[in-house]
Amino acid sequence: MKSLRPLLALLFLAALPAHAAGDPKVGKMLVEAKGCDACHARQKLEGAPTIYQRKDRKVGSLAELKAQVSACNHGMHLDLTPNDERDIVAFLNEAYYKFK
Repeated sequence: MKSLRPLLALLFLAALPAHAAGDPKVGKMLVEAKGCDACHARQKLEGAPTIYQRKDRKVGSLAELKAQVSACNHGMHLDLTPNDERDIVAFLNEAYYKFK
C-alpha cells in the first residue's frame, strides 16, 4: 500500500490543472440556469451573446474575465461556488473570448 501512495499522489496532482481550468460544458449549463444571457439582454448591453463579441468590450484578458464573472456572481447574488465561476469562465472563454 505504501508503494501506491506516491503514484496516487502523482495522479491526483496531474488531474489538478484540468480541474483548475473549469469545464465549459458545465459552465454553459450554469449560464443558462442562472439566466446570464437574459440579464445582459435586460441591461441593454446589445443582448447576449452580442455583449461578448462587441468591439468595445470591457474584458481584455483571462484575468479580467475571471474578475467580471466573480463581480456578476457577487453583485447579482448568484451563489456560485468558485468551481462554478471557473466553469463559466471556461465556457465564455471557449465560446467567445479565446484567451490563451
